[in-house]
Amino acid sequence: MLFILVTTLLDSMGVGLVMPVLPSLLQSLAGGGVADVGYTYGLLVAAYPAAQFLCAPVLGKLSDRFGRRPVLLFAMAGAAANYVVAASTHSVAVLFVAQALSGACGASIATAAAYAADVTPPDRRAQSFGMIWATFGAGIIVGPVIGGVLSGIGPRAPFWAAAALVGCNFLYGLLVLPESLPRGARRAFQVKGLSPFSFVTRLRRSGYSGSLVAGLALSIGALTIAQPATMLFPQLRLGWTVRHIGFYLTAAGIVVVLGQLALMRALVPRLGERRLLLAALLVRSIGWFLIGFAARDWHMYAALLFFAIGSVVQPLIATLMSRGVSREEQGELQGALTSVGVVAETLGPLAGASVFGYFTAADAPLFFPGAAFMLSGCVGAAALACLAFALAPRTIDDRRPAVAGGPAAGARATV
Repeated sequence: MLFILVTTLLDSMGVGLVMPVLPSLLQSLAGGGVADVGYTYGLLVAAYPAAQFLCAPVLGKLSDRFGRRPVLLFAMAGAAANYVVAASTHSVAVLFVAQALSGACGASIATAAAYAADVTPPDRRAQSFGMIWATFGAGIIVGPVIGGVLSGIGPRAPFWAAAALVGCNFLYGLLVLPESLPRGARRAFQVKGLSPFSFVTRLRRSGYSGSLVAGLALSIGALTIAQPATMLFPQLRLGWTVRHIGFYLTAAGIVVVLGQLALMRALVPRLGERRLLLAALLVRSIGWFLIGFAARDWHMYAALLFFAIGSVVQPLIATLMSRGVSREEQGELQGALTSVGVVAETLGPLAGASVFGYFTAADAPLFFPGAAFMLSGCVGAAALACLAFALAPRTIDDRRPAVAGGPAAGARATV
């Protein structure tokens, strides 16, 4: 478990390191200013979850056939190599390839979870999974501030640092990581079930309404639509540097984690899960509408109060949905929810970057850098409508306390 936690921490730190500096590197390669690279940046961001979505079933079956260790080591070596390629390339096309391959290697987080299940007794697995996602969140929080500081050296420095982190972790695993899956427990590799779209069948079999699934997808989509604007809007509207964006991302990560820990515990017993979920969706949407008009630095930080309340949305949705299936079906459900989230994470940045690019172009009918945040607010409001309709019959006991830490899919999407 120590190795898995270190792996998760360093991998998520690597992602966080390059997050604030990626737009600057893209500008240096493609030329032009912040407004000129908006759509390209959206495609670049979407390449990671798209590759992760396509490759996750393959890596999962490979780990069942050949063991967890070789898959984890291969993914780590590939991630380190991709960071090196991204740090040294002078081609936008090569940067896209490196980003997609990083996403493919990032799909190994499911293998890390399988390793944890192999080495942990059933009665302690929830605790182990909670530690994995908490460690992932810690890396995402710490990474951006380090990447922002390293950006003072140059836009490629965080990529070299990420390559060094993941490379050291690969060597550590090569020397000390034992195999967790005995040969007798391995399964033959089968092509059946490799389709990444099999989650649709799983959700239908679970009996969830279309409005409930749509509400989940729209709530995650609203988050990811705002992602490109969070990187580009402050540079264009407020003149922020990469270092400032790194600090802001770290502050946002801390606020989200604290919001989940404090609000879930304090408000669920008083309001119930359904009412808290709908209230949080409303507050989060209002926050996006307000941040679209930010004209001062403190406006951006004040909006984090709205997002602290909104941080409980994904864990609450996943918790409510988990009540609708038996214990034996929980793993299948969480896999399906994760797939829904990855699809939203792929399409959301494309929509957000397209809107940002359109309203900041030289020939834009209206110059409005905050338009992508407006779109996030509208999509968040649509998620609110879907979930209010889906949960209206109150067929789920929403006064029961939420599961500590929340299901993995909700935790991941929120982080």
